[in-house]
Amino acid sequence: MIRALARKATPQQIAAAKDALSGQGSAPAQRKLALSGIALVGLRGAGKSTLGKLLAQRIGWSFVELNKEIEKQNGLSVAEILALYGQEGFRRMEQIALVQTLARKEPVVLATGGGIVSEPLTFDLILSSFHTVWLKAEPEEHMARVRNQGDLRPMADDRSAMQELRTILLSREPLYARATTQVDTAGLTVEQAATRLIDAVAPVVSTNAPRAASMR
Repeated sequence: MIRALARKATPQQIAAAKDALSGQGSAPAQRKLALSGIALVGLRGAGKSTLGKLLAQRIGWSFVELNKEIEKQNGLSVAEILALYGQEGFRRMEQIALVQTLARKEPVVLATGGGIVSEPLTFDLILSSFHTVWLKAEPEEHMARVRNQGDLRPMADDRSAMQELRTILLSREPLYARATTQVDTAGLTVEQAATRLIDAVAPVVSTNAPRAASMR
């Protein structure tokens, strides 16, 4: 009966069931605080790198950008890895980089790639190891930020880039929503968004007070 139900379930229903079984479906305040720091998830252009660096500086933790770690460990850019090994190869390298980050045994602020939520094992490891924050913004803001970064991957030369971005965001929203906390940065300046993020994670930082700088 369980197998039959699973075959008929939508991805969103399966994700909800996994959360319920793991205890993550409870209220955020009741979730077990992660031991390895704070992980930022969200679509490209959400501000994970920019806000992650500011947060790490403010609280005195190390900042890790997972894609940069993958590039450093493999001596190739993300684009080169995708061209040579495909999406599956990149996801394997991503998981290895995450495990090595966890092996540091110190609290970090981790900025993840936008598609990491699509790899169940890796995302489950993030959810169980970090206090996870979904950085949200309007689709138009995501697009503007990506264009400002000069990175349209995987939307380069696509006239319907905006519609593709909306489709990607819609498909991933149920997965991003599994995060412990959501921070909406829509319409905010970098400084305002950083303040909102810092306020949202203050309980986590205070739990790790001996390693954190003052939140004042």
